[in-house]
Amino acid sequence: MSKDITDALFAVHRMRFVYGSIWEVIYPASGSSCDWAYDALDVPCSFAPELRDRGQYGFLLPENQIRPVAEEMWAAFTTWGDHVIAGECDSK
Repeated sequence: MSKDITDALFAVHRMRFVYGSIWEVIYPASGSSCDWAYDALDVPCSFAPELRDRGQYGFLLPENQIRPVAEEMWAAFTTWGDHVIAGECDSK
């Protein structure tokens, strides 16, 4: 599912996204909100999506990147939703 989501993101504007555990992809961390959703709420498809910035702007993207980010995330969320609708997130 993660590969399908990152492939959908890439197809929009050719931005390459990486998937994997937060620990491996972003930085060593535990106890994130997706960990809590998975463990405490029994949410089997819990993710921590990150936007396209590579560390230059942080959470304050320039205006010219707002629309591309929205388009990429729309592709990601609709792909994720397709997997949920298909029943691929019904259990751990």
